[in-house]
Amino acid sequence: MQWTPPVRLRHAKSMVTPEEESEITQTVTVLSNAGSSAVDRFKAAQRLCHLARPRQGSAVLVSMMEDAIGPLVSMLRDSSSVSGQKIAATCLARLAVAEENQIQIAHHGGIDVVIMQVRQGETVVKERSAAVLSLLCDSPALRSRIAERGGINSLIQLLQKGSIPARTHAATALGNLARHEQCQESAEYHAIISERNGLTPLVELLRNGPDSAKEAVANALCALAKGSPANEKELLEKGVVPCLLDIILYHLISYESGIGSQASHSSLVIILISPVSQALEALGQNVDQLVFENGNGARKTTRQPKFTGHLSPRRLQNEADHSTASRQSSRTPNANKQLTFS
Repeated sequence: MQWTPPVRLRHAKSMVTPEEESEITQTVTVLSNAGSSAVDRFKAAQRLCHLARPRQGSAVLVSMMEDAIGPLVSMLRDSSSVSGQKIAATCLARLAVAEENQIQIAHHGGIDVVIMQVRQGETVVKERSAAVLSLLCDSPALRSRIAERGGINSLIQLLQKGSIPARTHAATALGNLARHEQCQESAEYHAIISERNGLTPLVELLRNGPDSAKEAVANALCALAKGSPANEKELLEKGVVPCLLDIILYHLISYESGIGSQASHSSLVIILISPVSQALEALGQNVDQLVFENGNGARKTTRQPKFTGHLSPRRLQNEADHSTASRQSSRTPNANKQLTFS
């Protein structure tokens, strides 16, 4: 019996115009042709990157660009210009939202190339390469290969010294590595990340990083705390619980006080409340007694938090369940994997 695509996929396919299909074919041909000039290949990568931008129907377009992956990996590795490496990494990040493309990136040697750029590339190339790596870490088939190739060390180094966008992608990647079911059972990557001092820069980014990084960090901490008593203890000692609660409290207070955009504060609370409450749950801590480091960094004290009615632990969990359900119902497939670059 011939397979019939679901209505959703048939509808998505209908969104791809014949002109777009033809343009993809021609652009991939230019990119793959060894006789094409560096300028022509750069323009072809730019065009593919534009076609693969997050929008309705882009998932189908992305799946049609598989033949561009090999040339893009080569371009990221061999291009002598930062702009060439940047556009290649950006295009790979947009193609890597499709699981089959993740496998193809690995097949063409992309794991080693991306890790090399995360270590040695220019700032913007590191950022885009870290975005690719964060998506590859989401593939169960590739996680062990990434770890074997030194991906964990590279991500931790990026967390310690990288730009904010690069550190955010690194946090996402480490969270993706640790949250895999088999990893949760063995806690193998949890121990490796902790042994290599990966928790400290995550906590630092949670404490002092921008709002744009906090969801990724909270998700990573949640994954790293689950199934690892050693990580749970270390995170508690580093004062993670008050920090997580302060994120929610700050935005609730800002919203109620009319500081900044109420719409943006409200949206951020909805976005953050699920991973934050999950991280708190993973830490297994009774939030009536919070352990944190004071300003001296050596002596530890306890404090009794004063929860208002709307910030009780039960309310946090209820809000988290509601916001998670709302977000899942409103998402299109792979919407959580879409990347936007400036």
